[in-house]
Amino acid sequence: MRDESQFGGKRKAKALAVTRRGIRSDLALLSVATLLILLIALFQISLANAQTAPDAPATIDAQRQQGENLITGWGGVKQNKAEGVKLLDDAIAKGDPKSSVTLGKLLMDGQFLKQDRNKALFLVQNAARMGNFEGVEAVGETLMWTGRTADDRREAERLLYLAGTSGRGSAWTTLAYGAIYGRLGKADGAKYATYAEKARALGSTQIEVVEAERLLYGLGTKKNAARVVTNLEAAAANGNPDAIKFLIKLFRDGSRPDVKKNLTKAQAYFDTYGQKLPAADQQQQTLLLKIARATKLSEFVELSRAIRARPDFQSVDFQKQINSANWYFSVYLAQQSLKRRKQYSGPLDGRVTKKSFLSIQRACRVLPLKADCSDKNVLSGKTLALIILN
Repeated sequence: MRDESQFGGKRKAKALAVTRRGIRSDLALLSVATLLILLIALFQISLANAQTAPDAPATIDAQRQQGENLITGWGGVKQNKAEGVKLLDDAIAKGDPKSSVTLGKLLMDGQFLKQDRNKALFLVQNAARMGNFEGVEAVGETLMWTGRTADDRREAERLLYLAGTSGRGSAWTTLAYGAIYGRLGKADGAKYATYAEKARALGSTQIEVVEAERLLYGLGTKKNAARVVTNLEAAAANGNPDAIKFLIKLFRDGSRPDVKKNLTKAQAYFDTYGQKLPAADQQQQTLLLKIARATKLSEFVELSRAIRARPDFQSVDFQKQINSANWYFSVYLAQQSLKRRKQYSGPLDGRVTKKSFLSIQRACRVLPLKADCSDKNVLSGKTLALIILN
């Protein structure tokens, strides 16, 4: 007779062995499946990153531009300030002085990055040691206009003087501005004369506009509007583009003291000297004269289309010129921009009603750039320009 307990034990052992082999097989299959799922997930993450991450820049110039665009959000790029700073830092480490200038200006300006004056100074002076004085000039100019102490003014003058002696006539022009507006200490006629002479020696065309403002406002001299016009006419006849544009603007906008708005005269100056301007400037001046004359809504519609058709006209500076030429049209453009973004539901008429004013002010408060959104200044040229272009 068989021993059942022994037989039962053998059957149990065999069953357990089969079970263990099955479990090991199942575990192996499970491990393979899990690994496949993990690999698929990693592939999807990698693919998503490849689709969203910016392409690696091919050149140092492209890297610098991409870094700036990531910080500012310009060029249709989604803002990523940390990544933008990383790209610029990497370019600086590779010895690119222009990246030092770009980052230094952004840090000094404080619009997109937290202001860091010390780092900005370090960066632009490092670029100057490599022969690039653009950043030294830019930081000096910012410090001249925004500095609050005597030390700030001295440092601004030192930086601008350094840029000027490197051959940058625009730096001497900025110093001339500072001298007449008291941004280098007390207004100083002797300093102005020295800096103006240096600017002219280096071919700065903007210095004639500084001289015009000095005479218009009586800054360290008697007001003399007639002499302003005579001087500008002489400079315009010699092909000075800044003098030509300022002369046209003077009579087109009529916003300067002792000079009344006279569109006929502005047009005459353009007809006389306009051909001396580069083609793009001629087109801008033609458009600005049309804007200055516009009073009807139908004209506003046509002019807004003309501006949208020119991507090269989409700048804060040009929008500020539009504001000076025709404030109502500038308000119209702001209304139009806000309506496209569904931030305004009122009529497009260029009028500042309570509804349009509040819409503009709300839009101002969420701008990526710092802007003056106070009741007094929210409709200024710069603020409206930022809202229009945002």
